[in-house]
Amino acid sequence: MNLLGKISIKDGINAKEFNSRNRKLDNEDDVSFILNFIFDESEQEIYGDIAETTQVNFINKDSIEVNGGFSELINRNKELLDATNEILKNANENVFKLDRNTSESYKAFFDMLKNIDTKINIKYKQLYLKIKVWSKKITDTDVKESVLKNNDTIYKELEKAYSLFPIFYLYEDYKLNDTYTCNEKFFENGFKDFPAFELFCQAADIKIEELKTACLSEDVGRSEESRDSINKKLKMNIQDKFNNFYKQEEVEIKIRFNGTKVTILIDTSNNLMKFSERSSGLRWYLMLFVSLNANNILNDKLVMLIDEPGVHLHVQAQKRLLMLFDSLTKNNKQLIYTTHSPYMLNSESLIKSRAIEKKNGTSYFINKIYNGSIKSESRFETLSPLLEVIGLDMKFNFGPNENKLNIITEGITDYMYVVAMIKRFDIDNVYVLPSTGVTNINSIVSILIGWGYEFKVILDYDREGRKEGEKLKRKLNIEEKNDYVYLNCVFDYSEKDVEIETLVSNVDYEKLGYNTKGQKKYKKTLAAKDFYDMVTTKKIDLSGETDNNFRKLFEKLNIYNC
Repeated sequence: MNLLGKISIKDGINAKEFNSRNRKLDNEDDVSFILNFIFDESEQEIYGDIAETTQVNFINKDSIEVNGGFSELINRNKELLDATNEILKNANENVFKLDRNTSESYKAFFDMLKNIDTKINIKYKQLYLKIKVWSKKITDTDVKESVLKNNDTIYKELEKAYSLFPIFYLYEDYKLNDTYTCNEKFFENGFKDFPAFELFCQAADIKIEELKTACLSEDVGRSEESRDSINKKLKMNIQDKFNNFYKQEEVEIKIRFNGTKVTILIDTSNNLMKFSERSSGLRWYLMLFVSLNANNILNDKLVMLIDEPGVHLHVQAQKRLLMLFDSLTKNNKQLIYTTHSPYMLNSESLIKSRAIEKKNGTSYFINKIYNGSIKSESRFETLSPLLEVIGLDMKFNFGPNENKLNIITEGITDYMYVVAMIKRFDIDNVYVLPSTGVTNINSIVSILIGWGYEFKVILDYDREGRKEGEKLKRKLNIEEKNDYVYLNCVFDYSEKDVEIETLVSNVDYEKLGYNTKGQKKYKKTLAAKDFYDMVTTKKIDLSGETDNNFRKLFEKLNIYNC
């Protein structure tokens, strides 16, 4: 993640930052960044049966190559191709009456149009404006109208096509101070030593000359006028937009001037405080907003990249940050972040987990954890650690539900099967709580009894499961069939060992791409995650056998009625 700067189809790549983060490369080596895209179902409804992957190769800040599905999309756009060919014809016939120097300078523009299906024309806006200017020299009215019409078509169609791609934006965690001393020395150096304050002023559209007048002008009237203007801009460009963005509470943001001292204040619920006195979560979120707004990407389709968010936040603040992330990732925004904190993993959103696969020293981001592009030889190595981390999430974020029946499973695999089928049957008022191993169930049940929470336990009918069941009965005085059930109850209390995988038919496992069930622990976990994904997204038509088995289990738990 650290090698990424701002990457945009429309703006190219931040080459300076990209190169600075790849210092190990020899000077003679080319630097490029390749992204693979697949049209989703909603896009295919609009653009047709384009299922081929699109590969975009950022060679440098000015050159972007593209192939695959996107090239096909461009080639299907007859209106765009016809307009492009007409403009190229006009250029060849020199209807724009360009002199040699001008035509050479902008030869690159027309070269990009010649390769419109294989290269991204990141200067298409400049070309659009240039053609409008050049068209003024055309004396033939009909030709001029044709040129302007084709020019508009190219601009409109390229903007629409390029908007399919998101902007990739690496967020840097800037620290905004409470107070800045804006004296003569400050204005001599500008914002050189204060990047967070510069970003803040940029987001508010506060110009440095305006700030200088507010702080240093001896004309009281001009000074007050600038101060009023700054606070109005702050309200319009940061405060109002931030409240639409944040939506947790109403926030007022103000700047107070005292000579050369500029203090940033935050007001919530008529409680005016300095910026540093607000919660760490609010401060972090405000600076994220400021960063997006300052870079003019607040309303764009965006993939935000954040390295170790909330690393300095306490546990509860990290959990609240996850809630803020959930609201942030709406309206064409996606968030990718790295973390070493189990509190920054959300047990409610297992399906949103992604994987990084390393091959030959190169890291590849896999958009979907079950994507077939994960090679079989590395699939288990790549995904198993992720699933173990998700297990840690369950352990460290242990939190039963006071208002629902808590269903306790032995581990993460049982959890994923049970949750998937509970969602399939639209069962409400239950909360599934995974243990991290059957031997921990006694401890969890003991806590729930002490807190007075309702619960039921699901145990495998095997040696370890039976052993734990006996311990529950002996130590905690809870009853089989009433407080806990063995999975063999599905088969009328068969004497054979029964694990959660037994409830899924062989036919359904084959649909998931598994010929046999549960050969090794890591394969069992991956099969469970595949099952969860396919069932919750309704991408698999389960057999009656699987449905009936889980229906019987839920009936024994008294959470499902026919």
